[in-house]
Amino acid sequence: MELLDEVGNADVSDLFTVRNFMVHFQLKTEADVEEPVPVELEGFGDGTYEMLCERLYPVYGKVSEQMVDDLPTTGEMPKEKRDSALKTLNEALVTERMRKRDSKKPKLSDDPDVAELQEEGDVPRPVADNAVKDLRRRASLKCLLTATRFSESLLPSYSLSSPQGTAEGTGRQNQKRRTA
Repeated sequence: MELLDEVGNADVSDLFTVRNFMVHFQLKTEADVEEPVPVELEGFGDGTYEMLCERLYPVYGKVSEQMVDDLPTTGEMPKEKRDSALKTLNEALVTERMRKRDSKKPKLSDDPDVAELQEEGDVPRPVADNAVKDLRRRASLKCLLTATRFSESLLPSYSLSSPQGTAEGTGRQNQKRRTA
């Protein structure tokens, strides 16, 4: 989940395992300094395309399938028919976006600090949970260290090698040193 967060909040993504996933890449025609791998997506295998349409975008998949069935078997598609098909496909895309947007609200944590980070930072719950835990751990460690330093400065010094060997005697010695 944390690795997927590079692209967007993975809490609202459809995550699932896929048995067969085929992707076709092609070598770019020009190098790009910002891209370490000189390839671009050429397309998906037929089975992958069908799985994506069925599982993730069923409305678009049905409309697209209908468009393919309505394609003329010979010759070119008339411009009016092509424009109508594009309009229908674009409407299906809008429907899919609305369906995804409305159905995918991240489940907020019961912890108010985690929930606030989820909402304000658009952060997946596991990432927000880890960040808040780390922040709390650091704050408690800082508090503990500050309290330890403060309490050590108030304690009298003990020295086993001093002739008095007591806190009271050592305290008097320290006080004499400070006044001298």
